[in-house]
Amino acid sequence: EQEQEQEDHQEVYHLRELLKIRDEENFKLRAQTASVATLEKGNRLRHKEIADLTALCAERAVVINQRDAEIGNLKELVKKQQEDADRLKATVAELNTMVVDACQSLNGLMTRASFAVVGQQ
Repeated sequence: EQEQEQEDHQEVYHLRELLKIRDEENFKLRAQTASVATLEKGNRLRHKEIADLTALCAERAVVINQRDAEIGNLKELVKKQQEDADRLKATVAELNTMVVDACQSLNGLMTRASFAVVGQQ
């Protein structure tokens, strides 16, 4: 009977050791489960951040395209204004030539007029 009791005690001790090991493993599994849940939550947040950033990039791309179009329009306007300025410069040069010619003609007329006045005296 003592032998049976000792075997029972040893079996109980062995079972308690197995229960301790099982409890430790359960604790580790619960910790890992919590860690996985935390990682999944972090991943969901990152996916949302990525989606938000993607939407923001799309909005900015629209703005950039609009600005590119505006820049193209402004370049075309500057080109036309430069052409207008070039035409105006040419016109001013022609007018300057006409003024010089007119001044020379007027000078010649005044010289002839002064000789005519002198000749009449």
